[in-house]
Amino acid sequence: SEKMLQGSADNALWSSWYSQCGSLYSQEGKQDSALYFNRRELELVSRLKDTAAMVVCLSNMGLIFKKSGDLQQAESRIRQALTIVEQGSRDEYSLSGLYNNLGSILMAKKDFKQAEIKFLKSLDYANQGELRQIVLENFRNLADLYLAQSNFSKYIVYHQKYDALRDSMFTNETSNRIEQLETDYLLDKKNIDLVKKI
Repeated sequence: SEKMLQGSADNALWSSWYSQCGSLYSQEGKQDSALYFNRRELELVSRLKDTAAMVVCLSNMGLIFKKSGDLQQAESRIRQALTIVEQGSRDEYSLSGLYNNLGSILMAKKDFKQAEIKFLKSLDYANQGELRQIVLENFRNLADLYLAQSNFSKYIVYHQKYDALRDSMFTNETSNRIEQLETDYLLDKKNIDLVKKI
């Protein structure tokens, strides 16, 4: 792929390639290689002043540093991404995801009070944006946080919220699949009837 891109001035192609390589290496557990490609991508998108791509890249780097156990660097990258979003678009999806990631890092650092603040802030943004998957993740993270602190009453509250939302999302997904199967069946039946008439 890199040979195909050589000589190309298409920065979007290069950015995408760096991002994909970083993701693949991270999935393979090769965090050093993943960081190399993420750094290359960050250099490129920073030169282009592409703030949306910078946020994604910094967030990815934060998660890679977290996986490799460097919580200081992880926190630093997530905070950099948060600063960009807070000064720019302020969209609920980015803010809720970044605050959730920051909360996870702080929880890993055993800074439970700050982790709780970040998870609740993430939950607030996720609710504003009706981002059910991020709400679900926050419920799980808050339950884990309270369990780690032996705060069983709050653990139960958030674990029950997590279970209820997960079940609701599963029920909706199952209903949608059934409706799609029924629609497909009716279309197939109609197509067979049309073929028989021809």
